[in-house]
Amino acid sequence: MAGRHKLFEEEEVLEKAMDVFWRKGYEATSTEDLLLAMELNKGSLYNTFKSKKGLFDRVVDHFGDFLIQYLAKNIESFENPIEGIKHVFRNICKDTPEDRQKGCFAGNSISELSNVNLEMERKVVTVLKSMERLFEKYLKKAQVEGYLREGANTKLLAIHLVNLWNGLYVSLRVYDLKQLHEVIEINLSLLD
Repeated sequence: MAGRHKLFEEEEVLEKAMDVFWRKGYEATSTEDLLLAMELNKGSLYNTFKSKKGLFDRVVDHFGDFLIQYLAKNIESFENPIEGIKHVFRNICKDTPEDRQKGCFAGNSISELSNVNLEMERKVVTVLKSMERLFEKYLKKAQVEGYLREGANTKLLAIHLVNLWNGLYVSLRVYDLKQLHEVIEINLSLLD
């Protein structure tokens, strides 16, 4: 027997699971919450993902792939990579109120897991490290093309942008959008 066929689209299921983990956090999410949201039975969940942790690992990979593709696509839509990076940050405030309240999936997960499960925390950290490498790649490109001043430390600027990203997703819950636009512009002025 060749085995049972999957009766679901994995990407769709991962999106639904990600939404639950994003809203509730890893620890507060029950298997029942996941099964209900994903519209799967326990057998399908465990046959495909092995465990709640296995599902979370796949969700983190899925989120990381989406985030990097989203950032690259937006940055590459501008001739000047600096303008592309600025565009990404200026659009953060355009998220829906619901999305602004959810925060950043990676930032939320790292905060929660840092005291619970170091291995899982490191898994999420890889998403932010990928984001850092992506920003550094485009900052170096901008430097070579003359859009970023010579001698600018692209590694530190990339770390700053990841920090700004996470900080903004926390601040979206606290400050009004006009203030955040001003904060974004102050931070982005480092790229001028």
